[in-house]
Amino acid sequence: MRTSRAQWARARRCARPPARHSRPGRTARPWERVHLDMLSVAGGTHLVVVDAHSKWVEWAPLADGAGTEPVLRRLSEMLGRFGLPRTIVTDNATPFTSARFRRYCEVNDIKHVTIPPYHPASNGQAEITVKLIKRALKTLMSETNSVSSLEHQVNKYLLSYRNSVHSTTGVSPAQLMLGRNVRTRLDLLCPRKDVPKHVAPAPSAANLAQSVSRSQISQSKYFGGKRKINFTVGDKVIVKRHYQNGNKYKWLRGTLVKDLGSRVWLVRTHELTQCLKKHVDQLLHWRGGDDAFIQDTPRPPTSIITGTSRTTITRS
Repeated sequence: MRTSRAQWARARRCARPPARHSRPGRTARPWERVHLDMLSVAGGTHLVVVDAHSKWVEWAPLADGAGTEPVLRRLSEMLGRFGLPRTIVTDNATPFTSARFRRYCEVNDIKHVTIPPYHPASNGQAEITVKLIKRALKTLMSETNSVSSLEHQVNKYLLSYRNSVHSTTGVSPAQLMLGRNVRTRLDLLCPRKDVPKHVAPAPSAANLAQSVSRSQISQSKYFGGKRKINFTVGDKVIVKRHYQNGNKYKWLRGTLVKDLGSRVWLVRTHELTQCLKKHVDQLLHWRGGDDAFIQDTPRPPTSIITGTSRTTITRS
């Protein structure tokens, strides 16, 4: 018994796995998969939408609050311009996990994918965009010192962003989304009538895929860490379990049940007797023996927060 307890304690003292960049499936055309997130700045909440293919960014203030209805109202305006995507990726915020939002996706035949709780890097496309907008707004607002011009400043920034060459695709978001670069003040220095070939043709799907692949390989090489991920169904693992506000966590024992994606697994926990969706960064292989894995199971707490809903467990 003492040996099994020691093995269990050693396994739980493992360091946090090094973060790795998630690589979701590539998209073949613009507006096929979009990532949504909420941006809070200057005392207001805003909806940010990013197209995974072209990196095109849409932004809309939520004047009526951050509820499900204001989000769907703004989202419908964007879908009215660009059409219905096949997939929407969001975090587990209340507006995105409500029955109303789920019904909206079902009616429009949109696959809604939520990221594992407490792992915002899984929605990195939107998280990075929100960070860029916040950084740009911080600079712009320091120059104007006017909160009332927030919407104007964001639109000014997005105009420049959409016309700038993206480091991953090698072309501008406007080129991939609209098939052309939009006209800006810089065109006054070089009018298009003087440069017939001002608009370069959009890259082919093969060339674009090669450019994105090279960028992903480079990111994985320099920032992907050295951890080798090799999980299979039935593996015994310990899973990182967050409580309440996410500042506290605990390592629990579990078994991998189903592969939900390239880096997301469904895990059946032994302490909670329920399944959780977890990213590989939240999983570690069990290094103890089989006896230690089964024995000495601690009692679960009476009430546990799972994502955005509360699950009550009765002690036996």
